[in-house]
Amino acid sequence: MHILIINSEYPPIGGGAGNASAHIADQLEKMGHVIAIVTSRFGQFPHKEQKDNLTVYRIPSLRRRQDRSNPLEQIVFILFASLWTLSLVPHFKPNATLAFFGVPSGAIALLLKKVYKTPYVISLRGGDVPGFRPYDFHFYHKVIAPFLRIIWKNAAAVIALLFALYLIFLDPKTKLFLVALMWCRPWLLDPSAASPLPRTPEIARAALEVTGAHRELERFESDPEFRDRLSARVAEHIKVLRRKIAERGLAGPEVRLSDEVAVRILIEHGIVGAGDLRLLADPAWCSRQEDLWWDRD
Repeated sequence: MHILIINSEYPPIGGGAGNASAHIADQLEKMGHVIAIVTSRFGQFPHKEQKDNLTVYRIPSLRRRQDRSNPLEQIVFILFASLWTLSLVPHFKPNATLAFFGVPSGAIALLLKKVYKTPYVISLRGGDVPGFRPYDFHFYHKVIAPFLRIIWKNAAAVIALLFALYLIFLDPKTKLFLVALMWCRPWLLDPSAASPLPRTPEIARAALEVTGAHRELERFESDPEFRDRLSARVAEHIKVLRRKIAERGLAGPEVRLSDEVAVRILIEHGIVGAGDLRLLADPAWCSRQEDLWWDRD
C-alpha cells in the first residue's frame, strides 16, 4: 500500500504526536508499505528526506517554535499543505491517508477525499478534541468544533487517543504534574534522549529551583532529614505515575517500567510535552506549586 501521513509535527518538531507518527511510519515501512509524510518545515531542516520507502516532505510554514505552534501557524499549514498534497497525490497515488489531529491535518485529509476519493483515518491526540483541557483550548475548540464534526463524519475511522490521555491526564495544578515534568524535562529539552534522567533527590531539588523556593532549597542542602522527607514524597509520586502507566495498559505486561521506559511513555503519549515547559516561566503557576509542596515553618 501507499500511505500518506499528514502531521504538522514530526521529529524533531513537536512532541508526542510527532514521535507517534514517526514510529508508526517506520513500522509501516518495515511491513513493506510505501510511506509519504507531509509535515511543517522549520529552521534549516531539509525540504525532503528519503530512507528506503519512507519519504518526509517538509512544507513551508510560519512555524516559529520547535515545541509548539499557534492557531495562525496551523491555518497556514492547512493552506500550504493542501496545495502541496493536491499536486502530490496524482503521482504518489495513496491508498489511504493517516491524519494526526482532526485539525489541521484532518482538514487536508478531507480535501483529498473530496477531490481524489482517498479514504482517511483520523488520530485524535487530545488537544484537538473539544472538552479536553478547557482552561487551555476553550476558545479554540469553540471555533473548530463545527468543522471537526464534518471531518470526523467523513473519516473511514477515528482513533481516539483521548481515552488513554483522559485516564492518565495530569492536571498542571497538582504536585504529581510537577514531579512528572521534572522527571521528563531532560528528554523534553533533548529529544535524542541522550541526557541522563534525574533520580528522586535531583527531581526534588529541581522542583525547589523552578518554583523559586529559595529558603527550602537552602534547607534541602543543609538538612538531611528534610532532604530525605522531600525525596520520599517525590518517590511516592513516581510510584503513582508508574502505577497509572501499568493500569492503563500503556506498557506491555512483561515490560519493566524503568525510569527510561516510563519517561518515554509519558512523552510519547503526550501526557507531558515540551509545551508544558512554558509553565516554568509562569509566576502564578510556580507560586501555586510552591504553596502545594513546601514547608513554611
